[in-house]
Amino acid sequence: LLKLTPTGFKILQALMQSYPNVVNKNELEQRVWGEDIPNSDALRTHLHSLRSQVDKPFAHSMIVTVPAVGYQIVIPEKQAS
Repeated sequence: LLKLTPTGFKILQALMQSYPNVVNKNELEQRVWGEDIPNSDALRTHLHSLRSQVDKPFAHSMIVTVPAVGYQIVIPEKQAS
């Protein structure tokens, strides 16, 4: 059971709805906060917190950063079946 903040839930929801595609930072911020996007570190801070919960039971990261592109949910083949 995950205990997510409302913002963490919105981030996870946006990434899951876009699976397996990468969501760029601007699109993710828009989907989470709309026009009222907070400071530039807010998304990074929320992603760090979200990763600490989502990734904990797994041997790999489920939420990955794609450098210069955005963020993505990654599910290894064994678990995707």
